Amino acid sequence: MPAGKLLRLQQYKEARTFTVRKYHIVPPCTTKYLWTKKVSAPVKNASYLWQLVG
Repeated sequence: MPAGKLLRLQQYKEARTFTVRKYHIVPPCTTKYLWTKKVSAPVKNASYLWQLVG
């Protein structure tokens, strides 16, 4: 880090990204694909990440 440069420490909550797919069950026992979405959800434990931001 160069002399005189000011940075701040920022805290982030750890999260996981995964894909969700929704299907609908159609008689007689077949599935119909509806949509796909990428989602991000925080982890359950108190796990935090730190990063220097300038």
